Amino acid sequence: MFRRSSRPIATLFGIPLHLHWSAVLTAGFVAMSTPAIVGLDGSLTSVLLIGGLAAFLFGSSLIVHEYSHALMARRRGIGVRRVSMWALGGVAELEVEPRRWQDELAVSVVGPLASLAIGVVTLGAAFGVAAAGFGVPARLFAWLAIVNVGLGIFNLLPGFPLDGGRVLHSLIWWRTGNRHRSTVIAANSGRVVGGLVIALGVVTMFLGGSGFLTALIGWFIMSSATQARAQAQEALELAGVRAGDIARPLPMSVNADLSIDDFVHYWLPANPSPTEVILLTDHDQRATGLVPMAAVAAVAPMSASGVPMSALAIPATSLGVVSPSTDLGDAFAASPSGFILVSEPDRLVGYITPRDLRRTAHPTPTPAGTGVTG
Repeated sequence: MFRRSSRPIATLFGIPLHLHWSAVLTAGFVAMSTPAIVGLDGSLTSVLLIGGLAAFLFGSSLIVHEYSHALMARRRGIGVRRVSMWALGGVAELEVEPRRWQDELAVSVVGPLASLAIGVVTLGAAFGVAAAGFGVPARLFAWLAIVNVGLGIFNLLPGFPLDGGRVLHSLIWWRTGNRHRSTVIAANSGRVVGGLVIALGVVTMFLGGSGFLTALIGWFIMSSATQARAQAQEALELAGVRAGDIARPLPMSVNADLSIDDFVHYWLPANPSPTEVILLTDHDQRATGLVPMAAVAAVAPMSASGVPMSALAIPATSLGVVSPSTDLGDAFAASPSGFILVSEPDRLVGYITPRDLRRTAHPTPTPAGTGVTG
């Protein structure tokens, strides 16, 4: 949810940086708490200066952590949609999951290593500034070093979706050769790690400390791991079936700029039996997204004059695009939305919906699709 409501604030190394409003709360907390931590007892101006500097340095170190993931992914040939920052850190959003365990290992481990490197550099800066006689800045750098070393070590915990959990996942994938079974194992580890972090937070609160944030982080780890485990189990159930075996023929298409109003009042009457989804294309006939007919039905009673069909679309970046011979478990893992386009090298040939995936995972006497395997 936080990814959908984040806003772009900059582009670094050609990769958009998005910020969620909750990240501002974290920055405010850091700015207010750090002056006391570093022993500053001065004027309001100096408190605001040190607090603002602490928030900037802390946020910058988190951004470096996430961009190290993003840049390594791009170096490995994996597209990156954006880097999104929120209250509990950030995420480098990849266009596709790594296809090889070596790629996942490299992308996952580089973030914690970047944090540990920042910790070492800022610790050296702390000693240098202290030697020059600047006590408060020295303590600020020491605080930043401790935070980054802690961040690096914490992220190396073997619990999915932490970086350490992804490292574990890549190593199990290497040993077993099965990505989805590896995800189930790493996600189970994540549920354990999340539970332990929650317990630590609760115990800390009972002892009078501030353990709420720790418990919240544990809950996030556990819930994310549970979701990843469910998706991996679904992918395991789909394994062994080729995408082309269940794909439906290519749906009807319209230009993405066509207004919803014109689609409902002119296009639909001329095409009274549309498919479950509508394919959107640009002026060069390239696919730009899919619009479920259910989405059109939801807005049809309202005025949609001038609103393009693209406003209802699942964008192409959220669609898995696979070949007819692709294993359906891998195709499912490649699609954030559950909608999949099936494509040969020179043309699109069909599509798969989440309903098709459910029918294939839990077969009924009714076939899921007509099949387009050639």
